[in-house]
Amino acid sequence: MKRIIRLTESDLTRIVKRVINEKDDNPLAFATDPNYMDYAGFNKSSKPDESFLDKTDSKVKKSDNSDTTKYIVFVAGTNTTGIAHKTQYDTFKNALGEVSQTIKYFNYNEHKNNGSILFKWLEENKSNVDYLILFSAACYLANRLSPTYVPTSKTFCIEPWASELSKPSWTNIPAANFYVNANAWQRGANAKENIPKENKNILTSHVKALTDAVKKIFI
Repeated sequence: MKRIIRLTESDLTRIVKRVINEKDDNPLAFATDPNYMDYAGFNKSSKPDESFLDKTDSKVKKSDNSDTTKYIVFVAGTNTTGIAHKTQYDTFKNALGEVSQTIKYFNYNEHKNNGSILFKWLEENKSNVDYLILFSAACYLANRLSPTYVPTSKTFCIEPWASELSKPSWTNIPAANFYVNANAWQRGANAKENIPKENKNILTSHVKALTDAVKKIFI
């Protein structure tokens, strides 16, 4: 025989209040209640909405990278004198060793014009460049890149082709930021007045001079 329980209005009110109070005591109630819909990060099945989490994470990472990534920019010289760009890149990388900054590689042949990727990239990232290293023919770009995109104090010239015609190309750069051969003008001798003695080398190889200069700059 079924038992019939009659509830008054006050009984129903008391039961509803108890249920509500029990839910409030459970901080995960929204995750287990199928009727609790569209809570941020949860879908109808009460499981984390992975697409929501992925988008949030990627936005945070992108923002962090754009704000904090620091760069060392190396611009290789020409590759028409027997030294391939890859050789110049590898020499620079090996001399530099492990650093906290990201290294960006460019070369004079492909990026000597104002509309090149180098100029555009520096325009977008100039506040995050710690060093701008110009090697050989790339030193012709010195006055066009510094101080417009990178401060002169952060710009270095290594063994420029120092003919009388080319010297006006780097007048903005301080003498202390030049690393040159002591004797050959084709490798920077007399590129600028008052270059420190310790910044001059007597090495027979242009590539070895690059290694020597990089190690001195990043002591």
